Amino acid sequence: MAPSANRMLVSAVLAAATYSASQLITAFVASPAAASTQPVHLCPRGSVALQATDPTQTLHTPYTPYTHPTPDTPVVLALSLYSETLNKAKLELEQKFQESEAGRQGLQVRITELESQLAARADSGTSAMPTSRNSMQQQQQVQQQLQQQKQQKQQQHQLQQQQLRIQRRQQQSLPQAAAEAIPPTHTLHTRGGGEWDISDADIEKFYAELTTGGKGGDPPRNPWLEGSS
Repeated sequence: MAPSANRMLVSAVLAAATYSASQLITAFVASPAAASTQPVHLCPRGSVALQATDPTQTLHTPYTPYTHPTPDTPVVLALSLYSETLNKAKLELEQKFQESEAGRQGLQVRITELESQLAARADSGTSAMPTSRNSMQQQQQVQQQLQQQKQQKQQQHQLQQQQLRIQRRQQQSLPQAAAEAIPPTHTLHTRGGGEWDISDADIEKFYAELTTGGKGGDPPRNPWLEGSS
């Protein structure tokens, strides 16, 4: 390249740099704009800091288009499940309310019936008291009759037992009485040669038993013999 061309290029660069510097200096050194007469508001920002805003100017808010979630997303599923649970709880609550209302109405009807019955009994006065007394007396009489019947059965049983005991004693005493009623027999002792040995005492005793019936004592008197003597 020729030396003349290099000089022209350097001069052009220097001219451009000088123009840019002058523009910057003009921008910084120029007089400030007139102050705005509009009031400035302090808006809270964050927890403590305040931010000065001009009501004539609008803040820039980023805009993002809203997109509906797809039916398969967890949020949609959770919302549908929540709404279903809420509807179910609502139906159960309405059903319980209806049941409680029906129960309250039934209880009210029952209370009304009891009040009417109580009023009817109160109007009748003491008519039920004699009936209850009569029933109590009848029960007492029935109990007394049952006790008497029980005592009679016990007495009959005791009498039967006593009769059985008497019969048994009689049956046991009959053989003994029959044996006692038989007069005692006297044994005759034999002597040698086939002869019977009977002493005088045996003969007297045998005669006394015959005359007195085996009871001892004096022999019975014979009036014919006494008259002849």
